[in-house]
Amino acid sequence: MGSNYSKGYLRYLLALFFLINVSSYMDRMVLAVLVEPIRAEMGLSDSQIGLLTGFAFAAFYAIMGFPIARLADNGNRKRIITISIVFWSAMTALSGKATNFVHLFLARMGVGVGEAGCFPTCNALIAELYPPKNRALAMGVFMTGSTVGVILGFVVGGFLAEAYGWRNTFFIVAAPGVFLALLIMFTMKQPLKQAIEDNTPKTPYLTLIKLLLSNPVYRLMVIGASFGTFATYGVAQWAPAFFIRSHGMSLSEVGTLFGAAYGGGSAIGMVLGGWVADKMQNRDASWITKVPAIAYFISFPLMLISFAVGNPTLAMSIIFIGAVFTGCVTGPTLAAIQHVIPSEGRATAAAILLFFTSMIGVGAAPFVVGLTSDLLSNQFGEESLRYALMIGSVVVLIASYCFFASAKYFKNPTQSVTE
Repeated sequence: MGSNYSKGYLRYLLALFFLINVSSYMDRMVLAVLVEPIRAEMGLSDSQIGLLTGFAFAAFYAIMGFPIARLADNGNRKRIITISIVFWSAMTALSGKATNFVHLFLARMGVGVGEAGCFPTCNALIAELYPPKNRALAMGVFMTGSTVGVILGFVVGGFLAEAYGWRNTFFIVAAPGVFLALLIMFTMKQPLKQAIEDNTPKTPYLTLIKLLLSNPVYRLMVIGASFGTFATYGVAQWAPAFFIRSHGMSLSEVGTLFGAAYGGGSAIGMVLGGWVADKMQNRDASWITKVPAIAYFISFPLMLISFAVGNPTLAMSIIFIGAVFTGCVTGPTLAAIQHVIPSEGRATAAAILLFFTSMIGVGAAPFVVGLTSDLLSNQFGEESLRYALMIGSVVVLIASYCFFASAKYFKNPTQSVTE
């Protein structure tokens, strides 16, 4: 391991980061399975739902990532994580008190602000604690928490909504965050490496950002990850509504089946992709970006077929396979980015990635898919969402190209952006 901590403590810390991601994504994604009852009660259009599931969260999630990442690079990461968890949990609970579009929009903005503090901070800590040869797998394990959160958001959210209503669902899923914040507060130690480096001279922030963006490997991976997120997040946010409208599923059915198919496939892919990338990069460093490129390329026809077929069981099965491939992207991407940047910029590099994936993927995708569905509704009626999702899937090919293009620059897995 790349630190002075015991292996047992490092495993515990990685488990905590995993649970943080679970809570984060559960609170973030539960809205997707609640779309139909919220839409019916508030009389919202698909475009408005797209704003709630996209830009309301993503804009502040992306923007706040920068100042919080700077604090994470130079300040007390334990405190940052604790405050962030408490804040997003409170905002999730407030979502259940919303009475109109504006109230819910503001609450989802607050969730985005809170969650912005955890991804860059945890990402930087894992990069410090794990050496390059183990980093892709560690990143994959950490990000697997996101898929578990997706599963819980869909499955638990679907059952809770049917049993207690969509408002109480928000209150219930917000509660685990309080317990996690207490665990972080009382059991996490301030990282030794950061404590040692806190007194070293710091690169001016704008200079650091310019330095990061001047690296062709980093730049291509940020572009690729952004368009890949556009395709996958559009599916994650709108597929439950699609299965309810086009296949007649109930909230609990779609929550269970889609949560298991998409979340389960993604979880398998995240661990598998990290493991494969760690093994292959020992032979050729460029495989750490070739793995995401191949995975995205294969996922494209699977996305199209999953929305084209008329059998919901077959569609769910194909979504599961596609999610395995898109899940393979996460660990190698995060590890490759951390390989090519200076240690003082790790959280900032994650924040830049967060900004572009959030604005292009998390923010734009739900709105664009929703708007496309509205535009196609006169021609296709309730089936308009099917074709909107198929159209949105095309951009995954851009992601595949960017990762293939970055491979030729990736000569040495330990190279730095400053070299």
